Amino acid sequence: MSDGPLEPSGIAQLVEHNYCQRYLKQRIEPGDEVGARDWQEAYGLMSIALLGKGQEFEADQIESLAADATHIIAPALDDRTKTGVPDIPINETWADSPSGRTTQLTTAINHAATLDTPNEAIPYILLYQVPLDGTLGEEPVYGDVDCIALAPADAVPTPQRHDNTTPAVVARVIDLKSAQDEQPAHRVQVAAYCELLVQTLAEGPCEIDCRIEASVLTESHATADGETQSPFDLPTFQRAGWELSVTSLLSNHGPVAEALTNDLEDLPFTLDQVCNNCAYREACATRAVENPRGTQSLAMLGVGASTQRRLQEAGLTSLHDIATLGPPRRETKPMDTPSQLDLNADLQRRLEETLPWPIHELVLRAQALYGEIEPKYPGYDT
Repeated sequence: MSDGPLEPSGIAQLVEHNYCQRYLKQRIEPGDEVGARDWQEAYGLMSIALLGKGQEFEADQIESLAADATHIIAPALDDRTKTGVPDIPINETWADSPSGRTTQLTTAINHAATLDTPNEAIPYILLYQVPLDGTLGEEPVYGDVDCIALAPADAVPTPQRHDNTTPAVVARVIDLKSAQDEQPAHRVQVAAYCELLVQTLAEGPCEIDCRIEASVLTESHATADGETQSPFDLPTFQRAGWELSVTSLLSNHGPVAEALTNDLEDLPFTLDQVCNNCAYREACATRAVENPRGTQSLAMLGVGASTQRRLQEAGLTSLHDIATLGPPRRETKPMDTPSQLDLNADLQRRLEETLPWPIHELVLRAQALYGEIEPKYPGYDT
C-alpha cells in the first residue's frame, strides 16, 4: 500500500505505459533515484506545450458543456481571462471538507430529480472538478473528475436494463482528453471515478436512486470554439468490465501492490516504443545500460517482465549471461544457418518454453547489444 492515496490519472498512466511497474514506482515512490544522478530529463515536468494544449482543450470543452447548465458547482477559479481557465458562471464552490462536499453532491442530485423537462432539451446540473475519494481494490484513491452532469432520468434515453430499479437521476461522469481517439487508459480512469462516485453516494447516504454513466470526451467529439454541447450527447461505454480491471490492478496481488512493495531496482522493465513519451525514460535507459552484468540490463532485450523473471529463474540474470551462452558471432547474415549452442538439456528446455523466438536469436541480440556497451567484450559487427 502506498503512503498516500493513488490518483485515477496515475492508474490510467500505468495502463498507457503497458502496465510498467517501474513507471508507477517512479511516479509514486521514486525514493533516492530522483537525486541519484544529475538527470537532464527524468523527474522533470512534462512538456509545457503539451500541458498547455491539454488545459486549453479542457477549458474550451467545459465552457461548451456548461453553457446550458441550470446550476454549476466548481472550485474557485483563477483569472478566467487566462488560457486554460474556463470562463463559466459558478453558482456554488466546493466545500473544504469531504463531508461538506458529499452534502453538496447529494443535494445536487436531489435538485436534479426535480428539474422540469418542458421540451426536448435535457436539463442538467454541471459539477466541475469534483473531488472524490474511496478505496479501490486494496488501495486508497483520490482524484478530481473533470465533470459530472446530473439530469432527471425521465429526460435521458434509458438503456436496456436487466434489473427492476427505476432511477430518478442520471449522473454522467465525463473525463476530457486532448487525444484524437478514446484509449483503454481513458476508460480505466473514468471507471475509477465512477466507482469512487458509487462509494461516495453510499456513504452520503444519497436516498435517490442514481444511474451512473461513463463518457470520455476526446477531440473526435469536441465542439468548436463558441459552440454548445449537452453532456448527454456524448457516447458512453459499459462500466462494469473496466471497473473490474481497476479492482484487479489494485488488488492485494496486483501489479500496483507489487510495484509499491518491491524496491525500484528489483522491478523488471522493458525499453521499447512505449518509453518514448515517458518522463522517466532517461533514468530507465541509464540503469539498463550502465551495468550489463546487472538484472536491469535485461530491459534492453525487448522481452516483457514475465519473460525476464523466467530468464532469471533459469539462472540468466543479465545481458552478460545471455551474450556469453555462445561464442561471439561476426558477420552474421539473416539467411545463415543458426549456430548450435552448447547448452545443458534443462536450460535449453526452459528457454524453449520461455522465449517468444528461437534461443539463438536472443543470444545474437544480446551479443550485439553487449558489444556496444562493454569495452572488454569482443566487437560485434551487424
